[in-house]
Amino acid sequence: PAIKTVGYTAPGESDDWFYDAKGIISMSPEVGPESGGFFPPISAVAGIDSRNYVRAMHLAAKSGFQLGTRWRQLPSGGSAAVAANFVELDLELRNSGLSSSAGDALAIAVSGFVDGAPKPQPPQHASLRVISGHDSKPTKAQLYLAGGTPMLTFRAPPLQRRSKTTFRFILAGDWASSQSRPLQVCVLEGLSALDADDVKACQCSPSTNLA
Repeated sequence: PAIKTVGYTAPGESDDWFYDAKGIISMSPEVGPESGGFFPPISAVAGIDSRNYVRAMHLAAKSGFQLGTRWRQLPSGGSAAVAANFVELDLELRNSGLSSSAGDALAIAVSGFVDGAPKPQPPQHASLRVISGHDSKPTKAQLYLAGGTPMLTFRAPPLQRRSKTTFRFILAGDWASSQSRPLQVCVLEGLSALDADDVKACQCSPSTNLA
């Protein structure tokens, strides 16, 4: 019984309602020193905040769409359909969170394919294709300049909770001959065809250097 484990009982609170009415796993962690009860002194608040900030942010990230990425460069010559002068890269997108991504689609941006290009154009004698692992079909992608950084952008279906999907990048010409690729992925969720004012959220992965 609660009276024996935590020393008090309660008739229920918002966590119970969230789970019963909305199917949302909610929790209200108790923090602070044992001596402070539910009303710790003001002098203790700053320490309580700093000690619990990281775990609170982890819970917030885990409750929604939580981005994870993994890059893999295929051996030279990769698939049978790709010539030896091409480079193939696989990008795995993971959702480690407890909720599916919001909205009707994901907007995905990848930087690092082009090193400081002055214009939002592919290098001369270069080409790139993006193939979705969802249906093995080419994905429409475009290159544009964002704050001086060339980025390759494309859209993808929403990512369900605890799931992953793969995209294959096929590089040729100047892109294939690049010696180093510090690749970073940013994903924007919350895109909706019905309401342009929907709340949108963006997450970016750490940069991954593929030599």
